[in-house]
Amino acid sequence: MEEEKKERIPANLKTELKNITIDDLQKVRITEKYQVRRQLSAGTFGRVFQILRKSDKKLLAAKCIPRYSIEENSAIMKPYVEREISLLTSFNHNYTMQLEDGIFISEANDILPDEQLVIISELAEGNLQDYIKNYPGFVPEEKILKIFTQILLGVNFLHRNEIDHRDLKPMNILLYDKSERAKLADFGVARKINSLSTKMT
Repeated sequence: MEEEKKERIPANLKTELKNITIDDLQKVRITEKYQVRRQLSAGTFGRVFQILRKSDKKLLAAKCIPRYSIEENSAIMKPYVEREISLLTSFNHNYTMQLEDGIFISEANDILPDEQLVIISELAEGNLQDYIKNYPGFVPEEKILKIFTQILLGVNFLHRNEIDHRDLKPMNILLYDKSERAKLADFGVARKINSLSTKMT
């Protein structure tokens, strides 16, 4: 557990949160820099693709949300999306999901026919929910302890920066490095917390 001990955050460390809106994002052609390989998952409002960065042949993940769906459901979707992109562009921590090439608006193309909000991140091997479901037998205690410790380190980092994730569940814990490293993901419903809300919860 030496690695996890080294990752502990000093009590006075703060990350300055950026306030980014969809209108602040640059428009790019995703097919110029990336090759879209295959779809990994699909949700109510968007899809996640495995992509290949052409410059160095590195595999990454691209979360794509059609811009029209954000605008049609602006009361719900716009705050959700803008919270997530603000947090992702503010944090840099070993146990929270990391951006690779940032966040942008992709122009329509043959693969993605509508303008998309695109979040490029490191490619995970899967999530904790699928790992538990597909593991042959019981997950060993040492593996459980390692993953749980990393989750706590990620939560500790968020709380020291006065952020409450509010949607922690196995599906939102991504796994990397042959399931040796766990990271928190999906910050769409996260909230800034204060001393009063902390006392009440």
